[in-house]
Formats: sequence, C-alpha cells, structure tokens
Amino acid sequence: MTELEILRTIQADLAEMRSELATLNRHVGDQDRLLNILQQDTREIRSALNDMARTNLTSREVEALHSDANRLQQGFADLEARFEVIEQAQR
Repeated sequence: MTELEILRTIQADLAEMRSELATLNRHVGDQDRLLNILQQDTREIRSALNDMARTNLTSREVEALHSDANRLQQGFADLEARFEVIEQAQR
C-alpha cells in the first residue's frame, strides 16, 4: 500500500467518523430537548399537586395525579440514562 493509498484510507475513515459524530450530536440535541420538556412537565405537575392540596380532592384524584407524576419521573430517569449513554459514546 502506497503512502497515497494510506492517506486516502485515513481521509475516508475521518469522513465516516465526522458523519457519525454529526449523527450523535443530533441525537444528543434531541435527547436534551426531550429531557428539558420532561423536567418542565415534572415541575408543573409538582406545582399542580401542591395547589390542589389546598382544595377538596378525592383520594382517587390525588392517587391519579401521583401516578401521573411517578410515570413522568420514570420517563425522565429513562431519558436521562439514555442521554448519559449517548454522551459517553460521544467521548
């Protein structure tokens, strides 16, 4: 293999790596946006739960709200874990 062929191989490898990095960057950006949405939803639900504690809700309504909040927090944790995996892969 000549030096020119080696150089072309290296350039092709670098081009592929750049493409993969661009894809990872897009995924990280998407995950980051979803993470921000989930954080905001979590804050809104917590605020709503606190406001509703001052009114007369049935125990079923409170239980349903807590279930929604727990499901949202689980989604947040899952997304955060995926985000960390993507971040580590990017390094």
